[in-house]
Amino acid sequence: MAEKEGLLPFKLIEDESGEALTSYGGLPLVMETCEALGLAGLVKHYVRIKQRNRGYTESKYVESVIALMAAGGDCLEDIERLRSDAGLKLLLGEMPSAEAVRFFLYGFHDEKLLESRPEEGAFIAAETEPLAGLWEVNREVVLKASRKEPLKEATIDQDATVVQSHKEQSQMTYLGERGYQPVINYWAEQDLILSDEFRDGNVAAGMNCLSSFLRAACCLPQSVETIYFRSDSAAYQHKLLDVLREGVELHGKKVPVYFAISADVSEALRGKIISVSEPVWKPLRKLTGKGLIEGRKEWAEVEFIPSAASVKRDMKPDRYLAIRVRPWQGELFSDGNSYHYYAVVTNRWEMEGGGVAKVAARAVWERGEGA
Repeated sequence: MAEKEGLLPFKLIEDESGEALTSYGGLPLVMETCEALGLAGLVKHYVRIKQRNRGYTESKYVESVIALMAAGGDCLEDIERLRSDAGLKLLLGEMPSAEAVRFFLYGFHDEKLLESRPEEGAFIAAETEPLAGLWEVNREVVLKASRKEPLKEATIDQDATVVQSHKEQSQMTYLGERGYQPVINYWAEQDLILSDEFRDGNVAAGMNCLSSFLRAACCLPQSVETIYFRSDSAAYQHKLLDVLREGVELHGKKVPVYFAISADVSEALRGKIISVSEPVWKPLRKLTGKGLIEGRKEWAEVEFIPSAASVKRDMKPDRYLAIRVRPWQGELFSDGNSYHYYAVVTNRWEMEGGGVAKVAARAVWERGEGA
């Protein structure tokens, strides 16, 4: 065999053995993980798409989609690159074609459920039976993946993300572009998605926040005794907050929920924040390799009771924390403000305010939710 050397520090060796090679050597590990979690059996038990018992199984289709996403595929047609890889074929076997996968995915859709869609306004269709089965698969996988490390606490991050799309059926999003806005509930400690819901682009992130959270919570294992909930201002709804204050039923027991949610900076709240005296503001420090450092962010306690009615008036009031950020070169900003203000509402009174503010940071200034 002739050795060839180029500019980079490795040698190219011409292989005449006829053995197949692949550049997707990591994909078999993904499939081994699916095997260890019993994915094929779960899909067989919960998902019913095919009408005839021939060809690829439902689990093979699901595994092919997982492999496509793990390989960084952007569209269904990218699966043909995996199918044409001789080495990968030896490791994983034959994969279904892009057209076959598309036909399989269409099996999760039911046009009849869209008949009640209004001509204008947001609409969330009822879940089809195959989608409900796929959610059961995800719930079982979450429980299996977390079984080795039973945790007593679980932090749920709820977030909706705009996905741009040029499909004719896609709706206009609040960003002024067509697309979709799925909502995801993420289990921070275990790096797992508890539940998700694919939505049209014109569906507001705050629509059905409560039902989305409750669905995610029921996916948690029995070992969980405390839930922490974080979200942006889409979840700043008194109906949701009332439920969180009371706690939720989980596996036959009452589990307390502690929340840190970005609050809408209304005119009333903004007035309270601005009236906070200068000595009350404290630096919002962050820990780096060089120790605790102070940045452009500060926090303060704010006495504030929202005007919106609440059925839980007899309970302890929520805690409001204000955050202010000094803009870089603030004199160059057209709004002329020395600070940008944000707020967090929480029922965590036992934790130092700066700690709560940092816990909720992802849902506050990183999204630009302020005034």
